[in-house]
Amino acid sequence: MKTIFHIGYPKSGSTTLQKGVFTFLEGVTYLGTYPSGNVGRDFTDPTDFEFTEELRAVHEMLLGESFGEAEASEVRSFFSNLPAETCIWSNERATSTFFSPLTVQEKILRLQRVVDECAILVVIRAQHRQLISQYRDQPFEPSVGLSGKAVNPATWLDQLFAKDGEIGYLESLDFHHLWEFLETTFKGRVTMLPLEGIRKDKQKFSRELGQCLGQDSETIERLLDKPSQNLGVTAKRNYVRKLTRNHRMASRVNNVLNRSPLAKSYNRFLDQGQTANYDFPSSGMERLKDRFGESNRRLSEIIGWDLAGMGYL
Repeated sequence: MKTIFHIGYPKSGSTTLQKGVFTFLEGVTYLGTYPSGNVGRDFTDPTDFEFTEELRAVHEMLLGESFGEAEASEVRSFFSNLPAETCIWSNERATSTFFSPLTVQEKILRLQRVVDECAILVVIRAQHRQLISQYRDQPFEPSVGLSGKAVNPATWLDQLFAKDGEIGYLESLDFHHLWEFLETTFKGRVTMLPLEGIRKDKQKFSRELGQCLGQDSETIERLLDKPSQNLGVTAKRNYVRKLTRNHRMASRVNNVLNRSPLAKSYNRFLDQGQTANYDFPSSGMERLKDRFGESNRRLSEIIGWDLAGMGYL
């Protein structure tokens, strides 16, 4: 049996692959999740795949705090008893530093421990785009912004640099460093693709993704033609978030509405309309270039994608 672990990144097309590609592949058992509400909760639509309690437990054991020999044995047994020739396990929490207590490297080593000869799929996105998308989805969450207060993008970025030794978010976005770790661990069974490649060269992206998944490129390209599955948080939603963070009365009104018969209509209204848009200042962009520029240049040479031509710093 061929097992592929798709490990993210967050904000890098995971939902589109999970809902638009993985669930439609013939001869493949899909064992993944996609996030609900942009808060890291695992969620499944029963029309897409069967998400049993056993499978939920496998995800939690692989990404949770405790993973002794008993947990490893249970997960190994789960994968070894799968009937399909190919299975895809997908969870972007594997490369997230916010929704799991472990480092990215610790989580990856667990995957190696439970499945021999597994393959790894990583989809990356230019760091500044990934960061601003994360800010847009959770600009006022203490687990991301650290302070728990509504801050602008420049201040949020300053906080991430100041506390990177503690939360490791920026460190996790050193893609060349991750590539070296993965290659050392999985030895030629790693596929790393830039999300921007779907627009830049969809045929090449589809070909390389198909090779990883054991699927023909025409099928992958056809599935990628579907609309994006995650359009991001709206400006209205974030305006309400800001109000509820900064004003107690607004928070009370929001809570009342979410518990009332109007909750569905209220949230539908907030989630319709223009996506929230933010930018880092030029000083922040220069800081990110200094942090990631050399890493991106070295990775570009290895994976054969012109990352600079796709806007990577």
